[in-house]
Amino acid sequence: MRNKGLLILVMLVSLPAAAESAVPGPRARAFIGQDLHLAGRELISYQLSTGEHTLVLQDRFSMSIGANQFSSDNAVVWL
Repeated sequence: MRNKGLLILVMLVSLPAAAESAVPGPRARAFIGQDLHLAGRELISYQLSTGEHTLVLQDRFSMSIGANQFSSDNAVVWL
């Protein structure tokens, strides 16, 4: 999926057991054990506070997790 605009992602980074308990049933298990790949030509990283980061990926952003692939010109990711 290619989007010309800005893709904004909010991602929760946690242990698989914690992720599974946060989202019930098969939806939680869909992404456990899947590798997440983020790419862009330019990356700017900001640390907002302890344990909270923002990544700004510019120029040809792409993301894949499992069989799902997304792309955009730019993206902002909150971790």
